[in-house]
Amino acid sequence: MGYFYDKMATTMKIYGLAERTQKRYLDEMKKYIGYFNISPDKLNEKHIYIYQSYLVNQKKIGYSSFRIMVNALRFFYNKVMHYDWLIKYIPYQKKRLNYQPY
Repeated sequence: MGYFYDKMATTMKIYGLAERTQKRYLDEMKKYIGYFNISPDKLNEKHIYIYQSYLVNQKKIGYSSFRIMVNALRFFYNKVMHYDWLIKYIPYQKKRLNYQPY
């Protein structure tokens, strides 16, 4: 990620995100960028859809992990890259209720 890694790390510090949040977001961005092996400024909403599809269909990640990934992408594209138009293409999952009825 190089330049974008540094820029995201600095931007998260400016926004006052917790250290753990910063680490998780940077880890998620590394996974996302590594999946395509393309510079993040070249990725678009189609890539996000493909990656989200991969995570839910093949990796079968849970709601919480999916939400962290979405938040990392939203932060990166909105606050670091200033791509306001792209945010609407990064959907959250509907939260599943994990309870047993009596």
